[in-house]
Amino acid sequence: MIKTTTVRCLALCTALCLAVLAATPSTAFAQSRPDSRRGQAKDPVQSALDEAIRAELKRLVWTDEGQLTPAGFGTALREVDALQQQAAWYIEESNTDLFRELSRTERLLRLMVEGRQTQNSDLWSMLVEHPELADAVAFTLQPGRDQLGDAMLVLDSLRRQFGAERLAAYANLTAAICAVHDQPRSAPGRNPTASASPNEIWAYYVRYEDRMALGVKSMPADLLAHVVDTTASVAEMQWAMERYGRDPQVGNRYAEISYDDNALNEGQSKRIDAEQYTLQNIRRVGGVCSEQAYFAAHVGKAMGVPTVEVSSIGSTMAHAWLGFLRVRGRQAVWDFESGRYDEYKKYVGSYRDPLAGREQPEGHVAILSQIVGTTPEQIQVAVAMHDAAAALAEFEENSDAPTIALKLDVEQSVAPVRVADDAGISELLTAAFKSTGAERRIWDLAGRLARDRRIAGDDLEAIFAFLERLCGRNEASYFATTAPQLLWALEDSRVQARMYDRVARAVRNVPGQEAEVRFLQGDGFRDREMYQEAMNAYLLPTKYRNLDGPWTVEAVDRITALLNTTGKMQHLPDLLADIFRRVPRPSTEGSFAQRRGSVWAQVGERYHRSLVLNGRTNEAQNVRRQLDTIVRVVP
Repeated sequence: MIKTTTVRCLALCTALCLAVLAATPSTAFAQSRPDSRRGQAKDPVQSALDEAIRAELKRLVWTDEGQLTPAGFGTALREVDALQQQAAWYIEESNTDLFRELSRTERLLRLMVEGRQTQNSDLWSMLVEHPELADAVAFTLQPGRDQLGDAMLVLDSLRRQFGAERLAAYANLTAAICAVHDQPRSAPGRNPTASASPNEIWAYYVRYEDRMALGVKSMPADLLAHVVDTTASVAEMQWAMERYGRDPQVGNRYAEISYDDNALNEGQSKRIDAEQYTLQNIRRVGGVCSEQAYFAAHVGKAMGVPTVEVSSIGSTMAHAWLGFLRVRGRQAVWDFESGRYDEYKKYVGSYRDPLAGREQPEGHVAILSQIVGTTPEQIQVAVAMHDAAAALAEFEENSDAPTIALKLDVEQSVAPVRVADDAGISELLTAAFKSTGAERRIWDLAGRLARDRRIAGDDLEAIFAFLERLCGRNEASYFATTAPQLLWALEDSRVQARMYDRVARAVRNVPGQEAEVRFLQGDGFRDREMYQEAMNAYLLPTKYRNLDGPWTVEAVDRITALLNTTGKMQHLPDLLADIFRRVPRPSTEGSFAQRRGSVWAQVGERYHRSLVLNGRTNEAQNVRRQLDTIVRVVP
């Protein structure tokens, strides 16, 4: 007999496979307005629940006067929260439109309450009277990530200057600006210019919308975030548009900036430091890699192209390059090649995410190429089912179902269609993935639930396989940073090891990222006190053909910490001796800082210290002589 879990896993795999097949990118950013009752269940009990919940939503949101009072917002939010929890237990996952309506209402109420706008009746009226704008704002802004109070101040400022009708016509642009500019942004450099305000940015993109390389009117908000996060002034953006508007090849802009060799080789101040930090001046006097990346990225943003400035620390110094969304025919992909020298192709680049407000690996933005071609409805349904899964996961696994207090016009008894176990949570997550797998908030939630052991092993394997197929070769970096979050809680260590091997193979051409996968694997074993397995994972990056990278030093540090934890520090010198022997020595022609900061010197210093701590004085003196010969030599 086939076990129930196996049957459920097969069903989950089938659903996720169909989701991958449906996720075909398009050149156009699609727009559609869903039928308000599409997906409504035909079952009498489900139909009765649907009608009762919709009626309750209408009652909670509207008073007899047609407007919520300030005190009413808090009450309505609490009751809609309760309805959302009930739906997570009682509503079939096929009724995506009801889940979407619940999520939309809950999010709008939360924006008003946590955004401290409950007395702003004009703002609330704008949202309820312009559903496209309300949808864009509600499903883009994320509680816990965005500063809702500041974001809503931006929205209200836009409303006052441009009016509700114009904001609604550019709903995604409006939402993206609110999400990105919930915190002040300023240009870099010693003499920065005054950056454009959120209102000025909105006006600029509306004015030049017909000249944008990619239309901002229908571009998804998560992509637009990498357009409107500009720190340039309006004058700079206009200059870039007039100069480069007919040439959408953003990648060519990087090499256009002359390199300030004196700043690199002689340690002098950059010429741009004596100028105002503008795009025009950077092009005139040049700069180093950070200016090249900044210039290319901000010219791209001025033309409506999503861009990021990517950076990484190499074996001896840091470097910055450009990432931008390239659209060709039916394919969209993030291009990270402009300014990325061969040496840095083995490192994981990072960028500052304008939504999260922190550094993220480059794969985090690369997956957004998959969102090209999705409709607003698909994104909203994905977020709504994410919210439903999160609501169900708030209950303990053996909890009783919440009571339905609504009056239902149906004779049959009402029973939950799912419970708060791994099967119920996976069912709702699958519905989110089926809508679009490119919504990163779903993967973040799946990772948290996996770590909390709220998703079963069979379901984790199916979700892992879906992520692997979704990312393919183009988004392997996102696969490598996201998949390990799903694997930590797998009980079967052999299955877990095979899946980590698949993740590592996906990025085998990027040793820095392959090593990061192994570090995460080792950390998982260490946290479960499986110390030998953790050691095996930490040792793998030290066996790479290419050891001249920061991953080697990080591997040494993890190995050292693990041996210290297990009381086996006497084994450290012999392990480090083998690694030190295989790390390439730096050239004596490099600068003192480069030689001292080389991987060989860093590993050597750690090797020397381990010998001293273990009382192996003669060997320690020999290693010191080797280090001094290379590091302290005068070229």
